[in-house]
Amino acid sequence: MRLVKPASNFASGKIQAADRKLRFWGLRGGFLLALAAPLGLGIGLLDSGTGFAVGAVLAGSGFVLILIGVGYWLDAGNTRKGLEGEQSVASELSYLSDEFLLLNDVMLPGARGNIDHVLVRPTGVFVFETKNYSGKYVCYGDRWFLQGRRQK
Repeated sequence: MRLVKPASNFASGKIQAADRKLRFWGLRGGFLLALAAPLGLGIGLLDSGTGFAVGAVLAGSGFVLILIGVGYWLDAGNTRKGLEGEQSVASELSYLSDEFLLLNDVMLPGARGNIDHVLVRPTGVFVFETKNYSGKYVCYGDRWFLQGRRQK
């Protein structure tokens, strides 16, 4: 099998963006958490009520920022799982003979997503959308079902 394009820049880019957002928000949140105790205690020496409030606001804000970063990272979990599936399918397809031509992660102009795999051979062109789910997955037209429940 001749490989024209490896998998998958599209998914890797989404995962890297989520990792950057986790670092961005996590570092800022961690910084606020690190400031909470010293500033709260320092101001608390002058006025205990204000010191507690400053410490609580900084700690709460830091915690929220960290949660925002973790949220971005968790949202990319399905993309990570999908990338594993795409790489697994590409690996299995690599055992085909050289009469096959494989293109992975095909982006069409103006499209929001990608085509996971396009397999070309003399008898036709095959397009694959890879899903990395366990269970029974069924497609009726443009409607997808996992374990009998409709998916997005």
